[in-house]
Amino acid sequence: MGNEQLVISANETLVLADDLGLRDEVDKKLLQAWSLVQNTYGEGDSFRRLSDDIQEAYMYTISDLLDSVRSAWRELERRRMANR
Repeated sequence: MGNEQLVISANETLVLADDLGLRDEVDKKLLQAWSLVQNTYGEGDSFRRLSDDIQEAYMYTISDLLDSVRSAWRELERRRMANR
């Protein structure tokens, strides 16, 4: 066990880098969505004081972020299954 080496092909390295990029993207989008959601409740009710159009746009933005997360997550799962 002392002299074992981990050998990763160039293709596997690219796949790993792509996976890490997708994971970073998922993390970033989830943090953005969480931050936006945090502003929709709490003391002061500032979100509810916004116009209906702004509230709607705000919620669509959260939805778009979560759709991006779902798509990236599905791609990660697809890759994981393909590499089995």
